[in-house]
Amino acid sequence: MKENENIINQDFLDENLNKNRKNSYKKYYFAFIIFPFIILGIIIFLLIKFISSDESYEIYSYFNFTILNNSISKPANILVEWEIQNISDFITFRVKDCENNNIRIYNFKDITGEAIIQVYYGLPKIEIYYGNKVKTKTKSYEFNITIDEIVIAPLVASLPVSIFSLSIFDILNTYKCPIYVFIERYKAWNWDSLPENVFLIDFIDQNNFKNIKFFDFYKNHFGKWINQLYKSNNKIKIHFYVNDYHMHAYPIYFIANNIPEENYDINMLSDGTGSFIAFNKYHKNILNYI
Repeated sequence: MKENENIINQDFLDENLNKNRKNSYKKYYFAFIIFPFIILGIIIFLLIKFISSDESYEIYSYFNFTILNNSISKPANILVEWEIQNISDFITFRVKDCENNNIRIYNFKDITGEAIIQVYYGLPKIEIYYGNKVKTKTKSYEFNITIDEIVIAPLVASLPVSIFSLSIFDILNTYKCPIYVFIERYKAWNWDSLPENVFLIDFIDQNNFKNIKFFDFYKNHFGKWINQLYKSNNKIKIHFYVNDYHMHAYPIYFIANNIPEENYDINMLSDGTGSFIAFNKYHKNILNYI
C-alpha cells in the first residue's frame, strides 16, 4: 500500500515538475523572443516621431541665395545652394507671382546641391518644400531684385503689335534697357527667336502663357507687378507701351500706385478705329457716326 502511495506521489511530483518547466519555458520564450520585438517597435516609434518632429528639420537645413545676372541683357536669376543633413527624399522650389500663384517649379532629389532659379524683377518669392513621406517642411523667402530702367509692353489687336514690332530696334537703341512684352495674339511673334534684350514677361508661367486669359491677367497682375518694381527701386524709369483700347491702365497702374510722374512715360499705340471710336464718344458723337 505504501509502495502504491509512493508511486502516486512520485507521479504527482513529476507532473507538477513538468508543468513548472513548461511555465518556465514560456517565460523564457517571452523574454528572449517576444521582448526584443517590443524593444524594436519602441525604437522604430521613437525614430518616426523624431523624423516627423520640427526639430529634426529646422536644425539640419541650410540655404544660401545669390542674385545673378542683374543686368540689362539677361532676366533675373538666383543661384540657390542647399544642404539638408537629414532623411529627405525631395526638395522643390516654387517661384510665386504677385498673387502667390506658382509660375515656375523646380524639383530635385539631391539633399545637397545648387541650381539657378529664374525669378523676375521686383519682389519675387520662393517657397521651398523638402522632406519625405512622413514629414514635409516649408520655408519661404522674398527677394528685392531691382532694375533701373525697363520697357513694358502688354499689347492687343493687330496694328499696335505691328507698329511696336517694327519699332523694336529703335526702342532698344533709344532706351538701352530690357523690353518685356506680353501679346494677346501670341502667334504674332516667334518667341524662340527674340532679339537680344527682348523677353516674354517673366512673372508668369512661361510654359503656359498661351492659355492665359489676357484681359483678366491685364487687369489683375500688371498693376501689382509695376507696384513691386517701384517698391524695389523708387528711382526706376518705366517706359510703358499700351494700345488705345486700354488707356485706362495708366491711372490704374501708375496713379493708383502713387508712382511719381518722373518715374514713367506712356506711349499709346493706336489701331485707328479704336482711337476714332473713343474720341468720337468723348466728343458726344458730334460726327453722328457709330
